Amino acid sequence: MAATKIRKTPGICNGAACIGRTQIPVWKLIALYSDGCSEANLLSDYPNLTKDDLKAARTYYAQNPVEIDEVMVTERLRSPYSPSGILRQALPQASMVVEHTAFGIAAQNSDI
Repeated sequence: MAATKIRKTPGICNGAACIGRTQIPVWKLIALYSDGCSEANLLSDYPNLTKDDLKAARTYYAQNPVEIDEVMVTERLRSPYSPSGILRQALPQASMVVEHTAFGIAAQNSDI
C-alpha cells in the first residue's frame, strides 16, 4: 500500500496541509479528534479516507503541532458559531492574539 502524503498546495484549503489526494485538511481531522470524534466515526464520515490517512494526519500533527494548532485556532475563530465568533460580531473592531504555550493554544482579545 502506498504511503499517505500530506501536501500543501497554494490555493487549496488556504494552503493548509491536506491528505494528499483530497482537500481534507489535517487541522480539521485533528480538531475532530480533539472534540472526541473516534477513528471509526471519521472513517464513516469521510469514506474516501483510510486508517493510513488518519495515521498520517496524526503523525504530521505530532511533527508540526504549532502549525496545526495555529490553523485550528484561526479556523475556529472564523466560525460565526464559536464563542469568539459571537464576540467578534459584537465587537468587530477587536482583534485576537494567538499564543502557543506549553499547555496548548491560548486566544486572547488584544483590544479589551
